[in-house]
Amino acid sequence: PLPDVVDRRPQQTAIKNQNPRGTCYAFASIAGLEAAYGGGTLDLSENYANYWFQKAEAQGCKADGVDAFDWGGVLHEHATCTETVCPYLISPFPAYCNNGASPAPTKRNDAQGHAPYQITNYTALWRDESVSDSGVYINNPGYLRAILASGKDVVVGLYVAGWTDSNMEAEIDVRLGPDGNPLPASGGHVMLVVGYNDPQQYFIVKNSWGTSPGHDGYLYLSYDYFRTYAQLGYVINEVKPVVTMVVPRVLMRR
Repeated sequence: PLPDVVDRRPQQTAIKNQNPRGTCYAFASIAGLEAAYGGGTLDLSENYANYWFQKAEAQGCKADGVDAFDWGGVLHEHATCTETVCPYLISPFPAYCNNGASPAPTKRNDAQGHAPYQITNYTALWRDESVSDSGVYINNPGYLRAILASGKDVVVGLYVAGWTDSNMEAEIDVRLGPDGNPLPASGGHVMLVVGYNDPQQYFIVKNSWGTSPGHDGYLYLSYDYFRTYAQLGYVINEVKPVVTMVVPRVLMRR
């Protein structure tokens, strides 16, 4: 049987803040990659990951905005660098990208020459409306619990519905509209699932809005919220180079 509680917050790097840019997909993906290397003080570049995400969708190079797609596949094909090599910029973003034109700015060339961190094996996860709590799907809480209990995290893309107007300290659950149906989505967001509490039926999720919202930057989203709104995601199975480091034990309570 799986443990009642898995809390992988000790394995995570520091909470970050994407600020005005809509780069949650980059922050969640980089958070997952950092954790796959053992967390600690490792600080990888969201800006450089965003560059490759934009390229994967043939969008040139913009400040933010990609469609829902296989983010794990991009970081499997392209390695990334540390934050010091390619720091996150609020503005002016085109100065880094040169608007996608050639020649690439020095910073981008430097990043491409110093990018050793890469996914070598991952599992893409998608939603299946026809199943309920079964199968290898992002909307199956039981499967996600098994992944987390095995020592891995889950990048998840989900719809936002009815919780960004709160302080986010309470458990975030499905809210119903006047018609009795779940509220429609008001947008989308990508975060990293790092644990769960089975007695209380919620997942622990690392956000990228700084440390003020929720529980020092982490949110508690109910299992039902995942059943209703989770759309896609991925799990990192292996990375290169393989780094051996001492990390804190995962908290598991039966």
